[in-house]
Amino acid sequence: MCVCTTLLLFALLAAASGAVRYCVPVLSLLAEAFGTLVLVRWGCQTSAAFIRRRLFGRILDSAGKAVLITGCDTGFGNLLTRKLATKGYHVYAGCLFSNGGGAQELASISNVTVLQLNVTKEDEIDAAYEAVKRSLGHNGKKSD
Repeated sequence: MCVCTTLLLFALLAAASGAVRYCVPVLSLLAEAFGTLVLVRWGCQTSAAFIRRRLFGRILDSAGKAVLITGCDTGFGNLLTRKLATKGYHVYAGCLFSNGGGAQELASISNVTVLQLNVTKEDEIDAAYEAVKRSLGHNGKKSD
């Protein structure tokens, strides 16, 4: 039951029992507390929105930018790869199983390069590094 409904029922019961003179101060305090909570919540939301815009409001130009993401077979890595690819970034998707279902779906996206990458195996890390380095070239920008 919401706070407003509870307050209304409380006021009706108090009026019916003839105890209105005792309930008015209580209702006044409850209304004041409720109003204070609303103002505090509004202040917190407004402050959070302002801080978020100031800190994270800048959007980077994705032209010529590349990103390497690990753990792209499923979950967060897969979703982030899709999101950044739609924003125009070239994404190197490091997958534990590059022939798996999630990796194959990512490979069908034009600006996604799927890499076999188990971050616990140094040879796979080196191979992924070399593949990205070859693809980006000497200036660090994606060559088409």
